[in-house]
Amino acid sequence: MDWQRTYAAVAQILALGTVTDDIVPGVTASGADVGRLLQRQQGHVVWEQFAAGPRERLIALGWFPSPRRPWVRRRPP
Repeated sequence: MDWQRTYAAVAQILALGTVTDDIVPGVTASGADVGRLLQRQQGHVVWEQFAAGPRERLIALGWFPSPRRPWVRRRPP
């Protein structure tokens, strides 16, 4: 499912009264798991690849990137 269709499906779900916190993996629209797609788009690697326009549209819907996790250096066992 391309980005524009995902965005349109999420916007439609939100217009029906759903809140962003309820769009989790398993929530489908137009036969696609938009919850899983949005979860993947929240990752910083994907989020940082978006142009300003798509980022602004997602933010307008209340969707933000997930918090960055600090790098943890693990010692070998």
